[in-house]
Amino acid sequence: MDLKENKFYENTDKKEVSMYEGLSNLIRKSYFAVDRSNLSVNEKRNLLFSLYSFRCLFDNKELYRISNILLEYGCSFICSSAYKNEKGVYEITDKNGKKHYKFDAGSPIFIKLLKERKLNKFASIPQKLTLFEMVYACITLNSATNALRALWYSYFPYVFLVAPTEHDLYDRIKEILCTDKVFSCVINTEEGDNIYVDEEDIREDNPILKDWYAPFIAYRREKPDGTARYNERLLAIMKTGDFRKVMELSDLFLAAYPDDEDLLINNVTARLALCASAEGKEREQLLKLNLSVINDALASTVDNQASFLYFSGMTKLGLQDLDGAEKDFEATLKADPSYDNALKMLMGMKNAENLNQKSE
Repeated sequence: MDLKENKFYENTDKKEVSMYEGLSNLIRKSYFAVDRSNLSVNEKRNLLFSLYSFRCLFDNKELYRISNILLEYGCSFICSSAYKNEKGVYEITDKNGKKHYKFDAGSPIFIKLLKERKLNKFASIPQKLTLFEMVYACITLNSATNALRALWYSYFPYVFLVAPTEHDLYDRIKEILCTDKVFSCVINTEEGDNIYVDEEDIREDNPILKDWYAPFIAYRREKPDGTARYNERLLAIMKTGDFRKVMELSDLFLAAYPDDEDLLINNVTARLALCASAEGKEREQLLKLNLSVINDALASTVDNQASFLYFSGMTKLGLQDLDGAEKDFEATLKADPSYDNALKMLMGMKNAENLNQKSE
């Protein structure tokens, strides 16, 4: 058998832009954890093959990707072009345009070569774990990190989608993954951002999904330092400059928690910041929407009135309503004399007015 040396490297540069690519990211990281673990070679092979098979349930992208780790443990094989027409052989073109031919353990060509005694190493089909056994094995690896466990927490419901529930293992998996240490990783990921905002958003006819995500939803809602954790997450995203994401996420959270003033301030702050890069009609629409949200908040007698008045002034500045902005900044200082930003804006507007008068 003409097996080729394993020189193919996975391309991990692409950003995860879909659920399937997120699953691929999880599976690749699980491969690495298995490889680094203290399992025996045979145990690693069985677990790796189980992970690979799980990913292949959702689309065929994994079939057309070559992993050095799967090659190393005899889950996949590279062969010469002499076998390219055999059933179960996949032609893969790498980023340099080079063709590779790959087949997997258990495929028709694998069985054929096995019978012909042309496989000297890994001459047996790996034993697949059940999906619940697979997840439990991954999260209990000595090499498993809380970051990896966080990914498994986010994607574990896809196991429900394709496999009957193994209740004993479900409880053990939940005990390991539903912890503050894991949740503190989940909340800072794209996957965590996509988890349901509130328990009521989960359909009543899916009780296991509700049972699974409810602990994280409750954790994200907690206020250990006086601020809900979802607001802390929004502030962290704000620091990266992704104001559109903050605006969109806070819109979703406001539907569930409309009385959270910190959340409302994050929402208007992000929308206002987004206006700096918006143009034309989009900018005008954003500013008008922001002003509408602020006016609704002020009409509901919010506690932090000074902040909403200040943002009202900033929004009116964007709309070229200088008189309205000045009145709002003055009202801000009346509500809170220590609000330095409002004072700075008034001073800046006064200086600009003086310069205009001198130039005339």
